[in-house]
Formats: sequence, structure tokens, C-alpha cells
Amino acid sequence: MIAIRSTSSADLRILLPQVRSLMNRNRGLGYIPVSARGNNGFTKIIQRGNCIVALCDDHLLGYVAWGRMVPLNVHRVYQIVVRPEIRRMGLGTALLARMIATVRSDVVAYVREDLQECGFWERHGFEELLWYNHPTSGNVIRIYHRPWS
Repeated sequence: MIAIRSTSSADLRILLPQVRSLMNRNRGLGYIPVSARGNNGFTKIIQRGNCIVALCDDHLLGYVAWGRMVPLNVHRVYQIVVRPEIRRMGLGTALLARMIATVRSDVVAYVREDLQECGFWERHGFEELLWYNHPTSGNVIRIYHRPWS
């Protein structure tokens, strides 16, 4: 059975290595900002409960990670990742829905153009606000917004 839940400090030892491994081996929907990369960044995300995971017998199937954009009451999806063998089964949708219900605010997602996944963001009520060329990588980044309702 699949359990979807928020993370806490108690999850660090078990989940941090699995999150890092899944993130590094698979394409995700979203763009991880420099401040959230590395073990320290994801440690803070997990400790703050800014990560919702899908687990089956303590094995990570997917996650969504986010942060709050200060001073705005807007939350930014950093990344949604689901194991490739179980994609297109609604797990990404379930993770995003739980995250939106948790933050109860407007949500934005910065998405590299080459990671677009067949209208995922639009299907979930997001609208594209703008796009820009990242100054160092040259990647096209699209910014999506979903108002809280």
C-alpha cells in the first residue's frame, strides 16, 4: 500500500539518501534553486516539512519539495519526482494535490523547458506567467502560477 505524507526531522536518516538518489537519477518536474541543492538544502526542506513523500514499505516512490517565497505568501514547487516505472498512474497528481492543500496559498513552479511533461502544470490549474533564459545555464525557464482557491 502507498502512503503519502509530510516529512519531519525523524525522516532524515532514511529519506535523505533516497530523495538524493531519486533526484539525481530521474528527471523531475521543476527546477531546484541553488539554495536547495546539496544535502544541507534538502535537509532543511525535510526538517521543515516542505516535502511530501509517497512510500511503499519505507521505499521512496516519489516526492514533491517546495519552499516559501518571502515576503510573499506564495509557495514555490522546487521539484516533483516519481519513479519512472510508476509514472502516469496519478502519483504526481496526488503529491501535488497534497502539497497545495498543505500550503493553502498561491503556488508557482519554475520549470526548465526541456523538462515539460505533456501539459502537467496546465492540467492542474497552473497558467504560464512568463519565460526567461537562465543567465548561467542558458536553459529556458517557464514560470507557472496557480492561485489559491
